[in-house]
Amino acid sequence: MKVRSNENPIIMLDDEQEDLFTFQKAYKRFGLKNPLIQFQNPNSFFQYLEMVKQGINLMPELIVIDINIGRLNGFDIVKEIRSDKFFVKVPTIMMLTNQQRIDHKEQTKKAGADSFAVKPVGLKEYQSLMESIYWV
Repeated sequence: MKVRSNENPIIMLDDEQEDLFTFQKAYKRFGLKNPLIQFQNPNSFFQYLEMVKQGINLMPELIVIDINIGRLNGFDIVKEIRSDKFFVKVPTIMMLTNQQRIDHKEQTKKAGADSFAVKPVGLKEYQSLMESIYWV
């Protein structure tokens, strides 16, 4: 999976502040041109997507979703995104998890996500993840 560096934002949805902070730090070091937009709760994320449909916000280039996010799970969020014909063209949805469970990879595909990865632990691992998905 390769993501283009352009003006379309990269969106991250994760309820863990530390993970958002580490992702943001790695993102800045990687030097991407895409704006980074982070959300800690699904409601704000879905409000953003609604504004994409209204032409107010740009279509995301990449959406990164934590599998375990509050009372919802990332699989349901991906299913909801993919069920909306407007967002069929979102090029990539990647799911992250802290647990390396075999069933997560299968559930990721069933939900409609394009990729699955175990959540990086530190800054260097996040940078390695970015190197694997971006071409600049």
